[in-house]
Amino acid sequence: MSTWQQKLRQGNADFNSCRWLQAESAYRDAAEQLAKLWASKPQDTQLMMAWIVSMHNLASLFERLDEPETASPFLFLPYRRVLSLLQASDMSEAFHFDLLRALRYTAIPLLEFSQRHPVCQSCADHLEAVRQWLNAQAVEVTPAASVRAGSVATMTGIPSHQLAMAQNSVH
Repeated sequence: MSTWQQKLRQGNADFNSCRWLQAESAYRDAAEQLAKLWASKPQDTQLMMAWIVSMHNLASLFERLDEPETASPFLFLPYRRVLSLLQASDMSEAFHFDLLRALRYTAIPLLEFSQRHPVCQSCADHLEAVRQWLNAQAVEVTPAASVRAGSVATMTGIPSHQLAMAQNSVH
């Protein structure tokens, strides 16, 4: 088992035992290790998803501690990272499809978070567009081969000005 996996498991055990500082430390260590590994293998879906999980674990931890301002970046950062990767043109078809799935995986917790905690109007507008995209997509995500020719806005159904807004103003 790799070190990041051990750290995630330790963080989960600490979280379940209400050892908040230890859980935070383990989750942060896992996220840092995963970020470095993922940087060396940028199209590795397992590393991407594990990094997202570590970030979401930190968000859950801070939300549990009633610190939504601290929790929110751990939801927004993975979402923004996936959006920026979707805009890259040098990704393989398979990874592009994985990114579309990751977009869904990162968007849903953001939408749920925004229902429990206030967000800025700009973020609320963008999240509404994301909610509409998710509803339009239902369960299926369009295969990467058919969306490769289109822009990220076409792929997600989110207007390009709102994608730009997400890149620059979601916080």
